[in-house]
Amino acid sequence: MTVTIAIKELNELLVRHRRWSRRMAGGRRADLSRRNLGGLDLKSVDLREASIVGTELCGTDFSHANLSGADLFASDLTETNLFKALLVDADLLGATIRRTILDGAQLDGTGFAGGLLRAAAGER
Repeated sequence: MTVTIAIKELNELLVRHRRWSRRMAGGRRADLSRRNLGGLDLKSVDLREASIVGTELCGTDFSHANLSGADLFASDLTETNLFKALLVDADLLGATIRRTILDGAQLDGTGFAGGLLRAAAGER
């Protein structure tokens, strides 16, 4: 079961995560596990090394986002926009990836095993 996150809470979480990634006081690694972020505009967001386990991300726009080292285990990325996103060393094990835009995404070292990966063209 996922819980929808309020925009105010998400913005506060992103500020704390930014501070954490820059080693600043008051920072905290983002934990968006088991949340519903479906359909949100998160273009260019920096969520490197964030915990995003079992999260509903259907239709979310992560174009140009930094998700390097993020744990997206068992998340649903159906119709998610990852255009030119950084996913280096991200964990996508068990993730659902259908009709997802991956053009220009950097996927070096990303794990996909055990997930559901389907292309947009010819899907049945």
